[in-house]
Amino acid sequence: MKNIVLKIAVFAGLLCLLSGCADLSRYIKIVDSKQVKEDINVDIIIEKGKVLDFSMTGLKTGFRITMTNHNRYNLVLSELSYKAGIEEEIVEAKKEQDPVTIPAGKTVSMERRFSVDFIQLAKSAVSFIDKKELHYTITCNCTFTRNNKSAQKSVDSSGTIPVPQLPAIALADAATGTIDICGFTYNVKIKVDNPNPFWLEIKGFDYDLFVNKNSLLSITNKTVQQIKAGSVSYIDIPIVVAFTDIAKVVPDMFSREKLDVTLEGNVEYDSFLGNEESPVHVDDAITLPQLPRITIARIEPVISMPPKLTITLDIFNPNDFDITMALFDFVIYFSGSKIIQSKKQGILLQSNKTNRTKLTAEINASLLNSITGKKQVSYAVKGKFEFTSTIGTLTIPLDISGDAGVSQ
Repeated sequence: MKNIVLKIAVFAGLLCLLSGCADLSRYIKIVDSKQVKEDINVDIIIEKGKVLDFSMTGLKTGFRITMTNHNRYNLVLSELSYKAGIEEEIVEAKKEQDPVTIPAGKTVSMERRFSVDFIQLAKSAVSFIDKKELHYTITCNCTFTRNNKSAQKSVDSSGTIPVPQLPAIALADAATGTIDICGFTYNVKIKVDNPNPFWLEIKGFDYDLFVNKNSLLSITNKTVQQIKAGSVSYIDIPIVVAFTDIAKVVPDMFSREKLDVTLEGNVEYDSFLGNEESPVHVDDAITLPQLPRITIARIEPVISMPPKLTITLDIFNPNDFDITMALFDFVIYFSGSKIIQSKKQGILLQSNKTNRTKLTAEINASLLNSITGKKQVSYAVKGKFEFTSTIGTLTIPLDISGDAGVSQ
């Protein structure tokens, strides 16, 4: 009976409240729906992406952001903003406002890519020297929206990215190749050690060649060469030097036994420091070939009408290689008088041997009388040598004198 009375009293009280006989706000707090904030149960994971297009000047990479919605309702990713930093330098910063729906109990993944410019980082005082890795940080701010209500969650990830290593470039060898009477070849070999997991592009090289401290050649070669990843390769620099060019800066070159040769050069490639040049230096000495030696071994008067002289002309090649004398244009004088003028072509002078030629010249009676009875006669040979080879052509003026024995 008491329970029935209590239920009636409670029912009567509720009727009273509903009828306005009491203030509802005394019992229920009214809340503005726009200010309601719910705990959003979302897991967010950031994973660094693969490194692509790794080179001396930069790379491409990125990250994957994975969001798992543990709620019983759908969520909308209304805004995604992220920053990527390398050694505290921001390399990428973006804000995206393209809505993405994440269904209840589902997982959604997105990938974002960005580039890292090593040259710009180096200009920003990021040190690469003696480092194999750089520290990175990726920070993402996610804004989720549901029923006009929003909530933010932040997450970050850190790790390292690889750093390119400068190649080791050094002189491997420098030596004289072929040498002949017209010039020589000089072969320079450059060693390039590429420690990186990518091909290295050598953009070219330049060099200045000095002979006895005189500038001789200045060459720029922009031939691109590729050095394989993780390998050691060699770059050959063949240099052809003509004695005709050396004679312009060292006029007395053929009175010398050797010439000092200096090469100052650079090998060019791109790196995180920008356009990089590795210097190459060579100091050497070149042994010069010797010019053929011309002598008049003997002269022999010939009793005839008119009188004649037989002249024995010796040309000795003192070198260890054959010489082709393309042209021998000369005039022979005895005691100041012109005796004979001749021109010979295509004379092969074998190494360390003498080429003997006999010439016959008509003379007048007075010259014959001046020679007769003498043991020796002074002579002079004037003219020019002209030599040819695969290197080029060399012309040498000829002006020699001596005493020739006279056969009676």
